[in-house]
Amino acid sequence: MGNIHFKGARDTVSVKVTAKLPQDLGKTMSVPFHCKFKVPDRPTAQQITKDAAAGKLTDDEIIREYLVGWDRLLDADEQPVEFSTENLDELLTIGPYQAAIVNGFLELLYGREALRQKN
Repeated sequence: MGNIHFKGARDTVSVKVTAKLPQDLGKTMSVPFHCKFKVPDRPTAQQITKDAAAGKLTDDEIIREYLVGWDRLLDADEQPVEFSTENLDELLTIGPYQAAIVNGFLELLYGREALRQKN
């Protein structure tokens, strides 16, 4: 952000996301966790939208650029998973987790209500 720090404006924001993992018999398991994102300024957010729509920017590229941490993400033994490049690489191979992170970033850019109206 610029030199002036306006009330409430933040460089990073945590967003609650939920991965919906497929289970047996058509059921899903909801796995909530928090993603911490860098907040792009408005011109950058508009460029992200434009580049993504044109196929110049992938979801994984967006995640790697703007995701700076997570909290409450647990492994199969209910132990916290540390945020690292290696753990992010592994997490992004699991579609529902990748989708949850992307949706969280879109919510940050556009707001929850705007996303509901677009869908």
